[in-house]
Amino acid sequence: MNGRPRTLNGNLRARGWWTSPLLFVAALTAPQIAKKLLVLTLSLIETILQAVDRARTALIAAGIITRRQSWRNLRHGWILVQTVWLTVVTIAIGRTRDKWPVEDTLARLDGTLGGAAPGLSGADFGWVALAIAGAAMALGMR
Repeated sequence: MNGRPRTLNGNLRARGWWTSPLLFVAALTAPQIAKKLLVLTLSLIETILQAVDRARTALIAAGIITRRQSWRNLRHGWILVQTVWLTVVTIAIGRTRDKWPVEDTLARLDGTLGGAAPGLSGADFGWVALAIAGAAMALGMR
């Protein structure tokens, strides 16, 4: 082995997309704002998972939900959803107000993700046609 990671598709390695998720997102055919939103959302994933864990632990400690599956969890699950949502919103506001401006994250993403998105290719139109056909079949089988 030559030290490079193995991939299922050598084409990705040849293009250099395997080096980081950021380069993979930059190579996507999508509008600039969608790419930026995807990168910022992915940067929050670990924090969101911690928020879910903390909220669940707090609600178990308060006796609102239980550790195992139960009817109580089903009845009070919306409290967990609200707690996680509030935590995620608070974290996102904190990041946009404090961390990202100091690190100049948005300006650095503009340079990294490249310019305008390339136009649609024939493969893109093929996938759109397949999606429309699948939706038509799903609606037709109702």
